Amino acid sequence: MTRPRMATPETVVCPAQMLREHARSRPGHVALVCRGEELTYGLLDERASRVADGLRAAGLGAGSRAVVIGKNGNEHFELVLGAAKLGAVCIDLNWRLAPSEIETIVDDAGAAFLVADGDVLDALGAKAPGLLDGRTVLWTGPRPQRVTTAEPYAAWRDRQDAVDPGFRGEETDVAFQFYTSGTTGLPKGVLLSNRNNWGYVEISRRFYAFHPEAVVLVAMPLFHIGGMGWSMAGISAGATLVVMPDVDLPDVLTLVEERSLTHILLTPVSIAALLRLPAYEKTDLSSLEVVLYGSAPMPEPVLERLIATTSCEIWQGYGMTETTGAFAFLSDEDHRSGRPGILQSAGRPAPGVEVRIVSPATGLDLPAGEVGEIWVRSANVTVGYWHRSEASDASFADGGWFRTGDGGYRDEEGYLYLCDRVKDMIISGGENIYPAEVERVLMTHPDVLEAAVIGVPSERWGETPLALVVPVPGRTVTGQELIDHCRERIAHFKCPTRVELRERLDRNPSGKFQKHLLRAPYWSDGRRAGS
Repeated sequence: MTRPRMATPETVVCPAQMLREHARSRPGHVALVCRGEELTYGLLDERASRVADGLRAAGLGAGSRAVVIGKNGNEHFELVLGAAKLGAVCIDLNWRLAPSEIETIVDDAGAAFLVADGDVLDALGAKAPGLLDGRTVLWTGPRPQRVTTAEPYAAWRDRQDAVDPGFRGEETDVAFQFYTSGTTGLPKGVLLSNRNNWGYVEISRRFYAFHPEAVVLVAMPLFHIGGMGWSMAGISAGATLVVMPDVDLPDVLTLVEERSLTHILLTPVSIAALLRLPAYEKTDLSSLEVVLYGSAPMPEPVLERLIATTSCEIWQGYGMTETTGAFAFLSDEDHRSGRPGILQSAGRPAPGVEVRIVSPATGLDLPAGEVGEIWVRSANVTVGYWHRSEASDASFADGGWFRTGDGGYRDEEGYLYLCDRVKDMIISGGENIYPAEVERVLMTHPDVLEAAVIGVPSERWGETPLALVVPVPGRTVTGQELIDHCRERIAHFKCPTRVELRERLDRNPSGKFQKHLLRAPYWSDGRRAGS
């Protein structure tokens, strides 16, 4: 199966080289701010070199995998950029995953080097002790109580030599590996090359006007492409990144004033909550240059208030991990145009990005206004999935077109509009939740006969998982029992927040649930239910 064949940027710069260049030209400029610690580009470069030396001493080399698990922190950048200096890949994992899920992913990656927050290590030691055997294990943050064999990351780092291995990498070398679940719920490692990363960096710098004096808020988790891609774009410009371990919205407003933030990326849910804070009206927002949102649509009333209360540029980005983040953008000009319906659009493809709307039934292109699957082709599209050749082939059509799995249409002017997600994915607070994974867990309960999970409206999260369950005849089970059953087996953010017990769940002639019909009663305006 052919892969993307779009023209690549004339100069592809790997993440390690971006750091080296700024460390050489602006060593005293602050690169990272987190938990009260400031790192200059010179010090970040030195620490990344120490990490590279330590990884090499631990037996890692070009193509090796390491893993970091924990809340956002400066050490994530040290590890990711240090691994890049060696040609290795440091995978940032979602710390909210269940220990069994983490074990599956670490084993899949073949990672022999693991760095985790102390509380995460304790959970792994209790629930997946075999994961810690035969691996170099380090801890960050509070000391773990259960796992006594691990070494503190900072002590390990500081005793290494500050020697840069000098690896520069080819454009096809893997820069990042993000794990995302498909509709089967099985984790897949999305491989993003230096070319993919640099393509996104160039788009971001062009649209969002990153510059050396920018002060960029990093509140999105670094285990998401939204957090890491946004960060790499900032580092490429030599900007200062203000990193938040957690999204604390009052603190966001404080940082806007204290740090004179210029660039902010948040989910629509967070922006809506931010605007509701009493302190919002009193906050000096004059330093802001760009506010970007993505991962889900923004309610029009929220957008209208954001536009009315700021003078900065407002952008929306639409994309996914496999496209190295956003590939279509709704510009500030679009937001302020007053054009009817434009605020519901996902925008237009960036230069160099090709998009098709394809009929899933015929594989043919559809005219403007007709809903089909969104296909995309560009230099930013993934090279494939780690050790998943069948999944890689299934995701690409001839000619290098990537099947996004999202349904939508395009208007006469080329603006994209998203409809029901082809794969029924739920986006809750910016997190992707795949119903099939949750349904599979529910079906392991002895009192469950059938289960269907759908996304329903949530004022706080945008969407939240609702489980529709048919109990085994003659058995009694409560919704809370089923929620607890899920919380013991998968990450809490994936679990249903509510359960409705049903006598039956209708299926179509092929035996599948018709999710759009199950959702329809909960979406009074039809916005999410689909057709």
